[in-house]
This record gives sequence, structure tokens and C-alpha cells, in this order.
Amino acid sequence: MSWQQILDTQLLAKKTKQGWIRSCVESAAILDLQDCSVWACSRDFRLLRYSIPSDEGELEVDESQLLLQVLATGKTDPVLGLRISGLKYLLLRCDPARGLFYLRKQGGGGCLMRSTRALLFAAFSESLSTTGAEEKSQSGPLCNDRVECLAEFLVSKGF
Repeated sequence: MSWQQILDTQLLAKKTKQGWIRSCVESAAILDLQDCSVWACSRDFRLLRYSIPSDEGELEVDESQLLLQVLATGKTDPVLGLRISGLKYLLLRCDPARGLFYLRKQGGGGCLMRSTRALLFAAFSESLSTTGAEEKSQSGPLCNDRVECLAEFLVSKGF
């Protein structure tokens, strides 16, 4: 099974007794833990480089570096925060020992978790709904469940 198939069936969807729940999260990615290179991602996920205006002039944003900083320190950049796909996230809570980070953004949130060799990310939007066997609003608990379950599975397989 390819990384993209794993992302499509384990992060973006969930199998239940009633069938598949699809669109569990708004966007998702499986990244290399060392450099944040993309192994698989949803079509709207990107790690970008760009400038943002500030009182001191233009600030350079490298979203890959911001992710690596959060993993290394358990903290976001004091000026830039954490930005993924051009969106700013606040770090709500983290468990550095497990490599687990809960995030909040305007109208939703996300979850980051590392496995042995990968970094998993998923984001949800409170304005979007799942499809398939269950139709309900995307939520933090569902997003977190998808990321944590896949990370634990990957660790069990050496990834």
C-alpha cells in the first residue's frame, strides 16, 4: 500500500461497522520526520515559504522550519507562531514524550504527531461535515483520533 493510500484510508477516512466515514478532516499529510518532505498529502496541503508584513518590515516564513522547531522544542516561534498551508495555528497542548501536539486555528484546529520516521498532520474545519456512513461536523476528537491511531500503527510497523 502506498503512502497516499494510507493517508486516504486512515487519515481522511475511517472504517466503522456501518461503513466508511469520509472527509474526516479538511487536510492531512504524512511527512518525513527529518526534513518535512511530503510522503503523501491531501490536495490542499502545502508547506510554503513566503513573507508577511510586520512592524519591523517583512518577516520570512518557512513552514517546514516552523514545524521542525515545534517538534524540537515543543514551542511555537514567538513571532511567527506555527503556520501550515498559509494558516496560523496556536499550540493548545503538547505531550513532547509522545510527540503529540494539539492545535487551534480560526474555525477549527489540528493535530500533529510523530512516529518513528514520520510526522502526521491533520486539520479540521468546524464548518465542514463528514460524508458516508455518518454525517456530522468535523471535530477535534475525530481529527485527533485519526492522527493518533495512524501514528501508533506506524510505530508498531517500525515507521
